[in-house]
Amino acid sequence: MIRRLPPGVDALESFIEAEVLSASDVHVAAAIGRTIAGTSDSVLLAAALCVRGLRFGHVCIEPATVADTVLTDTDPVPATGDPTNTDPQSVHLEWPEPSTWIEALVASPAVAVCDPTAGKPDSGVLDDRIRPLVFDGTRLYLERYWRYERQVGDALLEASNDHLGLAMSGFDSTSVEAMLDRYLGTEHIADGDPSDSDSGSGSPDVPPSGQPTLPGLGPDAAAGRDPAEGAPRMVENLQRRAARTVLDHRVTVLAGGPGTGKTHTVAHLLAAVQHLASETGEAPEIALAAPTGKAAARMTEAIRAAVVRAEPPESVARPLLELEATTIHRLLGYRDGISFRHDRQDPLPHDLVVIDETSMVALPLMARLLDALRSEASVVLVGDPFQLASVEAGAVLGDVVGPAARTSATSDPPSMPTGPLADSIVVLEQVHRYDRRSGIAALADAVRATDADRVLEVLRDPSTTDVRWVDPADGPALEQLRSAVAEDSAGVMAEARSGDPADALERATALKVLCGTRFGALGSYAWRDLIEQRIPRIDRSLSTRGKWYLGRPLMVTRNDYITGVFNGDTALVVERDGRPMVATAGSGTTRLLSTSQVDSLETWWAMTIHKSQGSEFDHAIVSLPDSPSRVLTNELLYTGITRGREQVTVVASEESLRTAVDRRISRASGLGERLWPG
Repeated sequence: MIRRLPPGVDALESFIEAEVLSASDVHVAAAIGRTIAGTSDSVLLAAALCVRGLRFGHVCIEPATVADTVLTDTDPVPATGDPTNTDPQSVHLEWPEPSTWIEALVASPAVAVCDPTAGKPDSGVLDDRIRPLVFDGTRLYLERYWRYERQVGDALLEASNDHLGLAMSGFDSTSVEAMLDRYLGTEHIADGDPSDSDSGSGSPDVPPSGQPTLPGLGPDAAAGRDPAEGAPRMVENLQRRAARTVLDHRVTVLAGGPGTGKTHTVAHLLAAVQHLASETGEAPEIALAAPTGKAAARMTEAIRAAVVRAEPPESVARPLLELEATTIHRLLGYRDGISFRHDRQDPLPHDLVVIDETSMVALPLMARLLDALRSEASVVLVGDPFQLASVEAGAVLGDVVGPAARTSATSDPPSMPTGPLADSIVVLEQVHRYDRRSGIAALADAVRATDADRVLEVLRDPSTTDVRWVDPADGPALEQLRSAVAEDSAGVMAEARSGDPADALERATALKVLCGTRFGALGSYAWRDLIEQRIPRIDRSLSTRGKWYLGRPLMVTRNDYITGVFNGDTALVVERDGRPMVATAGSGTTRLLSTSQVDSLETWWAMTIHKSQGSEFDHAIVSLPDSPSRVLTNELLYTGITRGREQVTVVASEESLRTAVDRRISRASGLGERLWPG
């Protein structure tokens, strides 16, 4: 195939032929070469690799090692002759010698050289000349992304040094402790106590005295111990510590997996703050936000439900129940497709901003958010650092939580890392969603620990009733599963024809096929087509009308603020007065929309694991592609498994499972090293 290259980048042709670089990568490099005279071929290659890196989530590249790591982002390269060989050395490309390459970057008029420990982004690093690249001695960035990373790092480090959170509002210390006791329990709890979860199970008991306590606080109830075994070890109440951190710090990171009580903690914290404010007469301005409209809607519903369970006084409950989460873009006033209303010159008016699903927030958006906060405002970043990162560049939550994600505050003795943000991070560890003997919990723990042998052991254990493994090579087992999925889908259609739309929507979310990719025999498109081929379409009067057949589950793929449906929202085609209508769920109600009111839809019999983040299903079928595939990662498998509440079925070969468990997402970035030096 003949490729037309822009002038001045002929040296990059072999990298295009090897499918390391795309046309867009090379065109950006060519533009730099045309704009800045004297830019060498090696610098143009580095620029193209920086552009390419953004597609794979990398904020920067490391010239010293990029030749050895670049192919780990992609599927095997057919141009090498052997489609199964992923050894970078087998791709006969003329990579610059690292030390010579770095010398060329330092000397290039297109590159600004900076000290990675510099205090501010504008501290003399860039001069008046156009310098589209920034090199810090190890990493090379596109200048814009270097600024984003500096903005995020500066904002977090500055906030971590400011121990003046919401407590600066003049809350009396005795009142603060009393409110924390009321809404989040005492400072220490018995090891293994059940507590509230994101799903709302195990809500706090309210004794006659009116002072709520965490359930099971008595020593005999702790961890299911028999009294004869002696008193249980008392450990720090991490949910209470998180609330205390918010009051004492301007930045708080609340991390934890599904069911560890993140939503419970946030809701009860807000209740405590609102209760304190009601006594002082100075209610704080609070904003709730999430990366997507669907995540924002889930956040609103979960917070409201948790507030109701907390049973605060009417004066406290009313303003909290009126809170409605929005998207981060809408919070910042996104306009014209290119800019935001709120920034450092026009900051957000809020005293406290809570961001849910932070793992999905890309570096540029996080930079915009932190830049728009008032200097005295507090921010709470909530999310699971083990889940999939943003589809865009950066892995901000993972970088921010850093080594704290894999250490334990409840171990004996506690094992916590040191760093500027260490006191601002609380990692909730105890999962309350599953039974202690749950196979789902054991499987998720094994994946998170990157223990492939243990993963297979759990999947093969006949005593685990909530976890099942189907090897695609086992034809009868795979066919049995496909038939069961088709039968369940037929039940969804029957519910849509004869039942209430709300019940039909609930039925559509009971079982869901979650796929690593859209393509391939085990991808979402293949599952969708198989289901549509097997399900009966009885109501021919409507089923013949193309895509609007009764019972068709839908997923919205674009925000529409006019109709109030958002990217990630789910819906179902139902019948009203002899014509198809689209039923959508949200805020505890079901709405009916005309088919002409909604577009940007896709059939939702199956979905990608990326799209499933933040969702839960009674039965999650996790379908992985064959190995090797670059989508197979530890975070992908963990995210898919933890979407199941009661049952998880994994459809994958042993090779795919081992590949996924062992391969962690690694995104080139300097943020983690800056926040966690050493």
